[in-house]
Parts: sequence; structure tokens; C-alpha cells
Amino acid sequence: MARVRRYQPHTMIAVHHIGAETENLEKTAAYLINKYKLKEERRFIFEGERIVFLSGDRWKIELIEVKKKSRQPLHTAFLVTDITSGVKLFQNLGYLSTEGPYLLDTGWKTVFLENEEGEFIELITDRNS
Repeated sequence: MARVRRYQPHTMIAVHHIGAETENLEKTAAYLINKYKLKEERRFIFEGERIVFLSGDRWKIELIEVKKKSRQPLHTAFLVTDITSGVKLFQNLGYLSTEGPYLLDTGWKTVFLENEEGEFIELITDRNS
């Protein structure tokens, strides 16, 4: 009997976080902290945008303060072991690299990709992974 193996991309580890735009960072963060008992993990400014990461037991949310929400106010960030391989994987799925890679003070390396429908994703490597 033949063995069947499910294809698993070597570069994909897990979902790192879900990113969401908000027009009021403090109000949204306070609501999520109180409602879902999240903890503030870190704050920083990136490309002029104030960002806060909140975490629960097994998940993270990134809040990005914007003046006006974009057409795609949510994104998924995938934790990968290698940015180059991750980009190639998603290019094969119809995504194009639009920004980055950036090296953040957190030790993360990140790149943003978008498909023709305007959906975008983020790929992240973490020095701890």
C-alpha cells in the first residue's frame, strides 16, 4: 500500500498575528484588553504609524492607527523560517511583493505581499523561531 503524504511548505510555520486598522488606537486597545483579557505586548512606530501588539493565550492582534481605514483594513501575518522561500511560495499563489523586507527593532524581518484582488499578507521571521 502506497503512503500518502500531505504537502507541507517548509517555510510556513503558523499564523503570527492578525493585523487590524483602527482610527483610535487607545480606545480600541482598551476595549480589547478589557473584553478579551488581552495583554499589551509591545508598542512602536513604524513608517509613521503607531502600532500596538496585544496577545492572548495563543494569539496576537496588531492594531495599526490610521486616519482613515483602507479598502483592506485586515491582514494575516504568517511566521516563516525564511523570507525568500516564503515570498516565492506566495508568488506562486499570485501575490507580488509590495514592501520590504524590513528589519525591525524587535528582531523581526518582515515583507508585505498583495494579490490582484488587493488582499495583502505579511511574512515575518522571528529571531526566536
